[in-house]
Amino acid sequence: MFEQYQQLRHTRHAAAQLLQQITQLSAQHPAFDALKAVPEIGTLIASAYIASVGNGHQFQCGRQVSAWLGLVPRQYGTGGKIQLGSITKNGDRYLRSLLIHGARAAITRSKNCP
Repeated sequence: MFEQYQQLRHTRHAAAQLLQQITQLSAQHPAFDALKAVPEIGTLIASAYIASVGNGHQFQCGRQVSAWLGLVPRQYGTGGKIQLGSITKNGDRYLRSLLIHGARAAITRSKNCP
């Protein structure tokens, strides 16, 4: 039991060191502070976003970024009538899951506030 506790402590320490390294590397990017200013976006989400998207100059608008990440609904259309389906789930699965969890946390916090 003591060995497992020591292993847990070692793993937590290693995770803290990795988070510190990620923070130091990401802080060199100019968009890092802007991303962290958004509610519920922390170090991991901001660094994953920078790693996946980069500076974002390849996109013309936020909707294109959302589509690239798979966060927009799938569109079906016939005869001029467009129907929206579920999200497409294209793109970076890890970043999409982080963004969805951040959005859920923001919604939960906003519901708890008077």
